[in-house]
Amino acid sequence: MSATSARARTLACILALLLASLFLIHGEWLKDQYKTLTLRPLEARCDSSPPEWLAAVGRWAARHDFRGIQIHVRINGATYDCSFGERVNTDGSRDKMEKTTKLPYASVTKVFASTLVMKYVQQGLLHEEQPIYDALHLGELGLNDREHWQSITLGMLLRHQGGFDRTRSGDPMIRPDPPCPERLDQLRAVRIDFEPGTSYAYSNLGYCLAGLLVERATNRSLPDLYRTEIFEPYGLSIVSLSNSEDLVTQGIGLDPHSEEREQLANWPWKSLDAVGNLAGTARDIGTFLYQMIRPGSSIAHVGQALLKPLAGCDDSIWRKCHGPAFYSFHKPGRGRMFWRDGTMPGVTAFAAIAEDGDIFVLLGNARDPQRWVAIHDELGQLVYDHL
Repeated sequence: MSATSARARTLACILALLLASLFLIHGEWLKDQYKTLTLRPLEARCDSSPPEWLAAVGRWAARHDFRGIQIHVRINGATYDCSFGERVNTDGSRDKMEKTTKLPYASVTKVFASTLVMKYVQQGLLHEEQPIYDALHLGELGLNDREHWQSITLGMLLRHQGGFDRTRSGDPMIRPDPPCPERLDQLRAVRIDFEPGTSYAYSNLGYCLAGLLVERATNRSLPDLYRTEIFEPYGLSIVSLSNSEDLVTQGIGLDPHSEEREQLANWPWKSLDAVGNLAGTARDIGTFLYQMIRPGSSIAHVGQALLKPLAGCDDSIWRKCHGPAFYSFHKPGRGRMFWRDGTMPGVTAFAAIAEDGDIFVLLGNARDPQRWVAIHDELGQLVYDHL
């Protein structure tokens, strides 16, 4: 073999190793880029000519294997309602996604729960600095780590600072028999992972406890309060889901990833009134968000309290700073965006309000159970760059 041939084979081997290393390190990115170049974006069907950048959202959806999505956008006072791709029917068949198709809101539900909490805070019925230990009579339960439980306040729960970290101790709210709101004695098995008020960790349990405080203070259920205080006054078609049969009744079909179908079958809908059991359209969410910022609206004062960045938190870092209802984010020299996402088996939800009043809402009928955070974050950055 000649020296030239030997060098060529050596270079070929090195190149092959480099390409293999590149794929191992950036495999998901490369696959996403391939999809971007080869897949057709989900086609938009809108009630009027939409902003051109919404096509990028269609490409994002196709790249991440969404069957269908629904979008509501409000920009410079003009609104656009769009549907993309297919809806999944309750029998598994598929039709065109419509702008009127109801989809679950997952954790975007928490925006509605926060609104009720803040409404009653402003009325003096609740207080952000109110300790939950006495208000919920937790002293009767013989809880472990009593001193930490006694220090948790309502405001800490809204800001996800109650001390519950699901990445360390799991999420008790997505079990078939969660401790809140009806089995508070099971809180004895819940670990407080950090000193309340000193750090941030997303917690569904915290929002359930906040919702329970509202119910105790008003002697009314959250579904009833949602209906009379929010849905009916603003003409919203939103519903509360209390069991899997409600999906059928409301015509909501989901197509979860195969590894999540059993989890969805045992989803604790009835326990998630404050956490994630509302369903409706993207337009319903957008209409409600607009009422939060519309001058003269009956909840404008509530919106002003909820649309505030978390004091002392650097919200130039994405998904770091959570106020009483929303994350906030801004890039240096640019405006701030308040946003909230949600997920559950077969569901993606995202809602955002820019400081100038522009609004974006997306609902989707799919999720990647392993990569959903990165996928949501990609969408959030796309929306921030255009909203």
